Amino acid sequence: DALNLAAATVFDWDGGTRIGDSLAEFVRTWARRGLTRGGIVVICSDGTLAGDRIAFSSMRDGNREIYLMNPDGSGLLNLTAHPGYDDEPAWSPDGTRIAFVSDRKRFREIFVMEADGTGVVQVTTSRGVAAYPDWSPDGSRIAFDDTKAFQGKEIWVIGVDGIGETRITNESTASCSEIPRWSPDGARLLFSSDPEACSAAGFDIYVINADGTNRR
Repeated sequence: DALNLAAATVFDWDGGTRIGDSLAEFVRTWARRGLTRGGIVVICSDGTLAGDRIAFSSMRDGNREIYLMNPDGSGLLNLTAHPGYDDEPAWSPDGTRIAFVSDRKRFREIFVMEADGTGVVQVTTSRGVAAYPDWSPDGSRIAFDDTKAFQGKEIWVIGVDGIGETRITNESTASCSEIPRWSPDGARLLFSSDPEACSAAGFDIYVINADGTNRR
C-alpha cells in the first residue's frame, strides 16, 4: 500500500526539546523496514529519489543487492552485483554518487559508489555494524549509526574520503541511537534513540548539533 506521508507528524528543526512520538513510530516502522511494493523494497530516506531515478535494495536474485530504475519500473540495473550483503542506498545531494551498507569486507561498513555502480570505495572501518548512511547537504560528510565492535549503537559522522570520523552521541553499552538525518543547513542531526536500552518501546526522536553538543 502507498504510504500516506500527510498522516505523519510534521516537525520543525527549530522547535521543541524533543520531537513527537508519532514520527518516532514512523521512523522505527518505515525507515527501518522500507516500503514493500510488489517484492521491491525501497529504502525510505531523503536520498532515495534523485531526479528521475530510484535506488533501492532487493533480494530478487536471492542476494541483497542495490538496484537502479526509472519511476515507471523500466531501466532496471543491478549496481552492486556482489556476493556480499548490499543495502540502504542513499543518494549524494548532487545525484552523482550513492552511499550504501555492505559486508563485502566481512564487517558491515559504509561504502560509496558512482551512480552507475562503478568506483566503489570503502568509507568506514568500524569492525562493527554500520548502518543508515545520510549525506550532509554539501556532500562532504556522511552521518551513520554504528555499534563499533558491537558496543552500544552510536551516531557518527565521517568525511566522504574516510577522514575525520567523529562520534556524535555518547551512549551506554546497552543503549541505541540510530538512523541519523541531517538538517537542511547541515548544522544539526535528527536521530532516533533509546538512552536506556535498545527497546522498541523506548525510542524517541532527538536533535543534536553536528559537533555532538546540545542534544534535545
